[in-house]
Amino acid sequence: MNRLKFLYYIFYRFQWSLGNKDIPGFVAKIMISFLLVLNFYTILSYIDILNIVDIESSQQKSTGIIVFIVILCLTFFLFSFGGNSKTIISEFNNKYKNKEYYGNVFVITYSIFSIVALLSSFYLLYLRNNQMI
Repeated sequence: MNRLKFLYYIFYRFQWSLGNKDIPGFVAKIMISFLLVLNFYTILSYIDILNIVDIESSQQKSTGIIVFIVILCLTFFLFSFGGNSKTIISEFNNKYKNKEYYGNVFVITYSIFSIVALLSSFYLLYLRNNQMI
């Protein structure tokens, strides 16, 4: 949970520094949801590659849309109600005021890892479907 709050803070701060002072909270929620859905698809793909469960492509599409909507709603509720987003921003502003480099490296590394893991799973699915492995 603390990592999600930290991701929210970093994405919020990044959008704020770009000059998007109207919507940094919304963009942070969308980015967290997007990365969580990427990770979910990666897990689904590796489950399919390892033949743990046979997943049809039509099921993947509908499941993906449903999961994205559910994750988006959960992140919205998690970071929106009870002044939680303001609490997160103030908490991490005090904690990481002089450590901006750490946050940026963490978020960039996590984002790149999520994308590379998904692409590698797609490549392995391609190889398996063409009977190359």
